[in-house]
Amino acid sequence: MAVRPDFGLEVRSDLLEEEDGPTLIHGIQGVQDSRIFLSRHPDPSLDSDRLQLRYQKFTAGREAAS
Repeated sequence: MAVRPDFGLEVRSDLLEEEDGPTLIHGIQGVQDSRIFLSRHPDPSLDSDRLQLRYQKFTAGREAAS
């Protein structure tokens, strides 16, 4: 799973296609496209540039697996 720069959650496509039990369905697949809501006073250590870099690594790994 990854947090997109817009604070949306993204689950790897292979996990979305997997068919298993309720934990996978509700605990992992169920969060696809959910959003993380930040408090009105977000932590100053929250760095959107670092989040973008991590998301790029996530998408690069997805492309390499294709």
